[in-house]
Amino acid sequence: MTKSPFVRTIRTPTQLPPRPAVNRRAAFESLAGPLWIARNRSVSESPLAAKPTSPVAPSDSLTRSTRQTAARVVGCDKLAGNRYVSPTGPPASAGTPCAANRSPTHGVPVLARAILAYGEALPCARPFCRSLTKSILYRTLEAVIGGIYMAVRFVGRAAELRSLHGFLARTEPAIGVIYGRRRIGKSSLIQQALGTRPALTFEGLENRPKQEQIAGFLFQLGRQSRIADTAGNAKDWREALVRLLPVLEQRPACLVLDEFQWLANYRREMVSDLKLVWDQYLSKVPGVKMILCGSIASFMTTRVVRSSALYGRTDLEIHLQEFPLREARLLLPDLGLDEVIEACLYFGGVPKYLELVRDHPSVRAAVDALAFRENGYFLEEYDRIFTSHFGRNPDFRKIIEALAACPQGLLRPQLTQRAGVAAGGLLSEHLADLEAAGFTASVVPFDKGPKSRLIKYYLSDSYLRFYFMFIRPNLRKIRQGVQSELFAKLAQTGRFHAWRGKAFEYLCIRHARRLAEILGFSGIDFACGPYFRAPSKDRSGLQIDLLFQRADNVLTLCEMKCSLVPIGVGVIKDVEGKVAILRRAFPSQTIQRVLVVHGEPSRDLVRAGYFYRIVRSHELLSVVDAVN
Repeated sequence: MTKSPFVRTIRTPTQLPPRPAVNRRAAFESLAGPLWIARNRSVSESPLAAKPTSPVAPSDSLTRSTRQTAARVVGCDKLAGNRYVSPTGPPASAGTPCAANRSPTHGVPVLARAILAYGEALPCARPFCRSLTKSILYRTLEAVIGGIYMAVRFVGRAAELRSLHGFLARTEPAIGVIYGRRRIGKSSLIQQALGTRPALTFEGLENRPKQEQIAGFLFQLGRQSRIADTAGNAKDWREALVRLLPVLEQRPACLVLDEFQWLANYRREMVSDLKLVWDQYLSKVPGVKMILCGSIASFMTTRVVRSSALYGRTDLEIHLQEFPLREARLLLPDLGLDEVIEACLYFGGVPKYLELVRDHPSVRAAVDALAFRENGYFLEEYDRIFTSHFGRNPDFRKIIEALAACPQGLLRPQLTQRAGVAAGGLLSEHLADLEAAGFTASVVPFDKGPKSRLIKYYLSDSYLRFYFMFIRPNLRKIRQGVQSELFAKLAQTGRFHAWRGKAFEYLCIRHARRLAEILGFSGIDFACGPYFRAPSKDRSGLQIDLLFQRADNVLTLCEMKCSLVPIGVGVIKDVEGKVAILRRAFPSQTIQRVLVVHGEPSRDLVRAGYFYRIVRSHELLSVVDAVN
């Protein structure tokens, strides 16, 4: 019996007859490299990483239609001519394959090209057989390219991925909750963790009533399953959710309810219905998992995680935060260290914002294009995120605007006066919602108890601070487009340099743990944060940006300076005044003086030897601790 030509496609390239038009070995290795990356999440573990792979040779046999098919599959406009890059490269740390590749999408067009080139190389005598084999290869490419793309593109979140992988690996049914502000990467994290596992994903509709949410849920269920029972209307959530049962019985999967606060219309009713259906039906299916994902942290914590319906029933809780500098650096591999820090000064560690920056040659060019052009992304971002988080409640905006006008922060009585909102329980609820969303933060001096009323609130979101300082006051000019180089002119003002210095202070506060590592006391128990005291008749006020109170009876005072010119000895006088006040307040403790700079200290300042340590901002990004 004659063997089917398709059987030959599973043979190794070295067993195939030679075909000079295509370097089959290189094509096969170019395919194997990204596949290994997708499976193991680490370029350094690839068996091909130890020896460089020859680039895939250009092939004239790749027709125009073939290239268009590959481009369509990978979502590219086109495959760039004869530009080939080996998928192997310098080793990367586990979970950060992007670090091995200068482009975040590196390897994906190479993979498509390798599969198609390998198909062209098959020794099928009949055109029909070759066409059939290539068709199967196309389907294979479509099946794996999503996972390959995410594996190559995804960076950071190692701890969260470990938690999710452990959650998904459990044999018994389980519920997980993931929440965080918009643009923070919740959906990408879930997709990355799921990999090739079967999943049913449902997304809520923004500001739509209950029946539209149910209809949208059933529509999405029908599109993801082929069971007739999922069709039709449902009068309530119990009836809609129970239709998941036949689908899961046929093929157990992970349920992902994205933007859960929209599905539930911010009410407890759906949470109760979900608990009933889960307990009585869905949890009976072996191996089923459910992930509830939302962008309103206050709703997800108070009405889901700590609700009476699901209290104690959640097996995983992840509050997804901004990228630290070290992970932001992985997302911006083509930028220098100073540029990565500058990007985080403007936009923080929000992955979506950093991805937008990545598409421009420099951070300044990105800010100019995205924030100071007529159709810039960041012109309307404030309204978008506030509408999605808090609707049109004016109190939230009043609080944000009052805090934006006072970069140093406000005490609660000052905030109520400036924002024009009534003090009481409703204000406390609003402040808690804003803080849970990551837009504001509150601090209490470490020498005060947790119930102290000496609380200072400040705007913690980097984009919002930049928006209120420079974008919002110039919205009319930006939209009219009459003033060219507006951002370049603003960047020369004293107001801009003052904002930049304060932004760097907040960046250092966010990386307090990293500073403790650099200074060598991370193994010691400590409390840290801004330290302040209100002025009185007997004593002056005090504001220290970052102070560590250590268990070894040492106070580490960190002064942060951000400057385009060398930082001179004048900073010593400022710090000495703060040290004198601290010595009177804490006479039994040793004061350790540290200067953190984004810029260069002058030679005179270094020679003075006043500071225990001068920490350069680059050290905050370093994977390896700096040597003291």
